[in-house]
Amino acid sequence: MSLLYLGLFYSVLIGLVIGSFLNVCIDRLPLQYLSQEEKQQLLSTSTLSDILKQYLASNRLNLLYPVRSICFTCGHQLSWYENIPVFSYLWLHGRCRSCQSSYGQRAIWIELLNGTIYGLLYHFFGFSSFSFILALSSSYALVYGGIIKEQGRVPKIIQHVGVLIICLDTGIIALELL
Repeated sequence: MSLLYLGLFYSVLIGLVIGSFLNVCIDRLPLQYLSQEEKQQLLSTSTLSDILKQYLASNRLNLLYPVRSICFTCGHQLSWYENIPVFSYLWLHGRCRSCQSSYGQRAIWIELLNGTIYGLLYHFFGFSSFSFILALSSSYALVYGGIIKEQGRVPKIIQHVGVLIICLDTGIIALELL
């Protein structure tokens, strides 16, 4: 019985951590695939930090760089304890520790939703290939929906990733049925 709860705990924890990464995807992916005109327009605004503008101008902003999250308003690089899913958000009241600008509620909701989904998947399917593909698909759906909600459109490359996920899902389901 206690192994069941331990598995559930780890599933939720993994979901929360991946949910934190999904927020990075929602923030950075649309910026990675801006047209030159959109990028120039964004670089001329005063709402983004100079550090973020440098990353954008040099085409160095991606999912892996900068390694740690930064505040888009002031450029403050978050330390490890400011990056703990859900807890850091609650501790900092959803604000940057440096400039006090709000991160918005999306960050905590994505983390909580993803953690809940992973916990439910474990509860119903255990650690299986089926729960893996459902977790992958649901995480992708959260990123896709988050980008749509914030940007109004999703870059084609992200749509193509969705097609690949569907193909992978179909292949794994087919193998399970054999």
